[in-house]
Amino acid sequence: MSLRWFDGMESWDSAQDEIRYDVGSAVQSSNSHSGRFGGKSKGLSKITKSFDNQETWIVGVALITTVFTTSPGTFLKIYDGATLQCYVNVSTLGIISIKHGGTDAILGDTGSWRFKPYVWHYIEVKVTIGNSGAFELKVDGKVRIAAGSGDTQNSVNAYANKITLYSISGESIDIDDYYICDGATDPPWDDFLGEVKVVTKFPNAISSIPLTDFTSSTGITGSNYLQVDEHPHDSDTTYNYSSVTGACDMFNFNTFGLSTVYGVQINDVARKDDVALRETRNVIYTGATGPFYGEIQTLTATYVANVDMFQLDPRTSVQWDPTELDNSEFGYEVYT
Repeated sequence: MSLRWFDGMESWDSAQDEIRYDVGSAVQSSNSHSGRFGGKSKGLSKITKSFDNQETWIVGVALITTVFTTSPGTFLKIYDGATLQCYVNVSTLGIISIKHGGTDAILGDTGSWRFKPYVWHYIEVKVTIGNSGAFELKVDGKVRIAAGSGDTQNSVNAYANKITLYSISGESIDIDDYYICDGATDPPWDDFLGEVKVVTKFPNAISSIPLTDFTSSTGITGSNYLQVDEHPHDSDTTYNYSSVTGACDMFNFNTFGLSTVYGVQINDVARKDDVALRETRNVIYTGATGPFYGEIQTLTATYVANVDMFQLDPRTSVQWDPTELDNSEFGYEVYT
């Protein structure tokens, strides 16, 4: 593993996308703004994502905030379970520092460089957990805390498994273009990815395959993509449905037009309307080749997000080629 998570904040609202994060995560439901390069950003309260145990974590996120007038604030915490290993703090003067989670000792700071309010900055942090651990921080692609060594471990374990982004105390903060890598030896994902942009697309047509096995809630044949193209999703207002094992809907998406692709993420939300066991999974066709499947999702009576990460092109098992991505189509099927 290496690329573990990314989020462009395009489909957020306070209820629907919090279900993609740990219990207790919260965003500001009335605070959805324009993102750095179009699209959306999201006002942050706290979002947490848990993983397996890893020694090294790399986190990148775009931030914009108001002035730091109240008190020093923490916007990134790295945990082992409930124990805070280390964290990233910003002072009332805009100085960013990396600190030990128990003693609050400063491991490194940005010195004379200041985080500017009302300006988008892209922050990247790389931390290796250990009593003789390592750390480095970049802002807008430039090293602002040089690679160094120090005690980044507060628990008995030299690893972390939970990452939390916080709103800086007393200030309004928006986030965009968020990624997490685990540092496993797997270039290019084992180091800073640099300032990235998460591009989100929604269905715009039936696929060229074509597969439209589900029934549209409108009853209009061929309109399935129109029932799942809204963001955020509109619950039971528009939807597609099927109880047939193997039923599949595939969709076309506008081209991404990227020069580099670090990973692809498929998101859907689904629920069941009876007491039988129901499971779904996401589907990819790369060009005319497929299907390739995501993880099986067990449905409940409540809408649940099903998120699949494809770091590599499932057809070639290497990093995605941008043209290959533009020629791919995505959908979902009933597994059970």
